[in-house]
Amino acid sequence: MKKIIKKQNIIWIVFCYLILIGSSFLRPMILKRIMDQGILGKDMKLILQFAFSLIVLVVIEELTSIIQTRLFVDMQNRLVISLYTKAGQVLFRLKQSYFMENSSTEIVNKLSTDINSVCSLFDSNIMYVLGYALQIISGVIGLVVINWKLALLVLLVVPIKYLLIKMFAEKEEKLSEQEIEASANFSSWLGDSINGIREIKLWNLYREKQQNLISKQKEILEINKKGKLIQAYNMSTDSALKGLITAALYGIGGYFICKSKLTIGSLTAFITYSNYVINPISIVMNLKLIFAQIKPSIKRIEEFIKTDVEKKENIEGKICQLKHSINMENISFSYTERSIMQNVNLEIHKGEKIAIIGDNGSGKSTLLSMLLRFIEPEQGNIYIDGVDIKEYDIDQYRSMFSVVSQNIYLFADTLWNNIVMGKNIGLEEMNQKLEKMDMKGFLKKLPNGYESSLQKNGENLSGGERQKIGLLRALIKDSPILILDEATSSIDKDYDKFIHDMLLNDCSNKTIIVITHKQENLEGMDRIFQMKEHRLIEQM
Repeated sequence: MKKIIKKQNIIWIVFCYLILIGSSFLRPMILKRIMDQGILGKDMKLILQFAFSLIVLVVIEELTSIIQTRLFVDMQNRLVISLYTKAGQVLFRLKQSYFMENSSTEIVNKLSTDINSVCSLFDSNIMYVLGYALQIISGVIGLVVINWKLALLVLLVVPIKYLLIKMFAEKEEKLSEQEIEASANFSSWLGDSINGIREIKLWNLYREKQQNLISKQKEILEINKKGKLIQAYNMSTDSALKGLITAALYGIGGYFICKSKLTIGSLTAFITYSNYVINPISIVMNLKLIFAQIKPSIKRIEEFIKTDVEKKENIEGKICQLKHSINMENISFSYTERSIMQNVNLEIHKGEKIAIIGDNGSGKSTLLSMLLRFIEPEQGNIYIDGVDIKEYDIDQYRSMFSVVSQNIYLFADTLWNNIVMGKNIGLEEMNQKLEKMDMKGFLKKLPNGYESSLQKNGENLSGGERQKIGLLRALIKDSPILILDEATSSIDKDYDKFIHDMLLNDCSNKTIIVITHKQENLEGMDRIFQMKEHRLIEQM
């Protein structure tokens, strides 16, 4: 927070507020002089002098407000960057299970809504509220200076308004929490429906989904309606109080004027000062309503930042290198009550090529997810050269693996960036890799070569083309361990054989783990394992 709110900024903001307080205090006093000495005294010169003074005050106030706005915007921008930085540090380190439980739409909606809500602490509305709070101070001082008895009448409004605001704020806070939850549920449902649009079309679910959409929106709108009614009740009580106190002031003030205990100018200045207190006091006390709306977002951001993330331990500075073997010992895992594997043991020697086969859902990919530390085994441990993989720095550990899965994800970026994935590589080396993989024909088809833009998840490419990019990406990364999880399922038979032979011949020094349903991809493997009945059995 210290980086967000700089000491220098605070000094300037306080200085601006002091100018505004002084200006707001002087203005009614000048009006009093204009009324009593200028107008009633018929002194035109004095009227012009004080009128010019009012113009000067207005110019000073507006310039001060501009400077103040700039300071608040700078603080708000720093807060936005700070919150997104903290959120990003957590988001990209969250465990894979979090993304299985929350859709991308839901995550984005929550983060953007909550961060925008918290950052409203430094928006122009808050700035004006703080200004009004200080204006109240100058107003109270002015009231007491002119007539302390009348001042007591005005100040009676404060406790009454406080009790009303407190009541409305409590209701607003509950409604705000309900609206945030309902909006999050709607975003999650809508994201799920969009992802399943193909099934909606195939099964003619239009009417059902349309009814769901309407009912969920009605729920949000009903909560929103209640919130607006609370705001309306608050404004009505505020207007009623202001009307009553103004009427009382004119009545009592008029009486004092008739008794020569108050001048017309003094009453005019007093009513102006009373407006400094009565009008903004509702706005200032509405801070409780504003904070009631922001409080749930602050709570959710705090909970998000505390979400369990992947650990980056690097005990005693151990460097992760595969010198001898990978060992999985007594690995067991289950999803809810469904057992996936029990007491699985596997030893993979450096440079060995192994294949794992088995039915869909037998646990092959789950085994790789544990090896890649996306999930943790319920029982058992995985070791590299006798060291538990949890003891390695996770970034360094994963750099040892090049992974090509059945469903390659491609970012909405250039082809080049989707291949290199942040690695520094020259054009010549890239062309060599491309030629080795016989992909020059694929590159020529693209309008701008390496700089061709890919749509989200490569939607402007075929499944086979996406897998080719995934294979090229793995070759560029050049990690010592290569994992192929149904990596050629969408590739034609001839190119599949070409890739298979190329990997076996050119990656003889790499440790390769292959998951496949293709019998031809088992050729050249040192060992073949089958995942069957929750166990891993070596094929002889």
